[in-house]
Amino acid sequence: MIHAPPVQTPRWTRDYVFDILRDLGIHSIFGVPGTNEIPIIDGTSYSENSVRYIECLHENIAIGAAMGTARMSGKPGILVVHITPGIAHSIGNLFNAWRSRVPLVILCCQQQNELVTQEPLLASNLVDLARQYNKWAHEVRAPEELPLVLQRAFKEAMAPPNGPVFVSIPWEFTMRSIGDNDRIKGITRIPANFTGDASAIARAATALSGASRPIIVCGDAVGCDNAWIEVQELAELLGAPVLLQTFGSVANFPNDDFHWQGELPGSQAG
Repeated sequence: MIHAPPVQTPRWTRDYVFDILRDLGIHSIFGVPGTNEIPIIDGTSYSENSVRYIECLHENIAIGAAMGTARMSGKPGILVVHITPGIAHSIGNLFNAWRSRVPLVILCCQQQNELVTQEPLLASNLVDLARQYNKWAHEVRAPEELPLVLQRAFKEAMAPPNGPVFVSIPWEFTMRSIGDNDRIKGITRIPANFTGDASAIARAATALSGASRPIIVCGDAVGCDNAWIEVQELAELLGAPVLLQTFGSVANFPNDDFHWQGELPGSQAG
């Protein structure tokens, strides 16, 4: 009996995205579909990628879902959006992600390069539109740089302090044929936990021990690092009231602890 060789799925440049998601154990992409995103969305239909495309009603909802996934998993949330309307509709929650240091990678599918100079419908300078609320924003200039750009994007999103990263990809760059061995070998990881400088800690301890009316203001890093117990112990030692940073994004101190005094007022007078 003659057995036919297995049919191999062709590899396209869009598969670089799935190489990274596989390496990081990320299984969801959120978005509102448009024509330019079809190659990436199609990649979720292959079982070997183990990634679901989750279609949402609006981009601001999609980015909110990606933020929630990032909070729960500790890994970047992935958002795929459609040209100018896609990123523009996301700005509200993009600001929240930037303010709250949520790791996100936003893949925005730009118009085809040959068309951009003719100012086609929905096209714009996407990087300028997104830059203000991202750690890094970049438009891919050639398909050959896509692996390097994606590696940097995910590294930036996960590097403390975390935050959103924006990558604009011209449509035709997602469908260039690549070899079976052309895979992204992994992302450089930067540890999230650091040891504070010993001399700075000593100076802080001296200042706190000499303070007559200390107040502790808990920022979101306390909640993100699950440092409730340590802050409770510090508040007990100092006899200090504890307040949440203004417009905090996560719970940073147990509200049933008697040191808790609520949120820091948002006004200068407060």
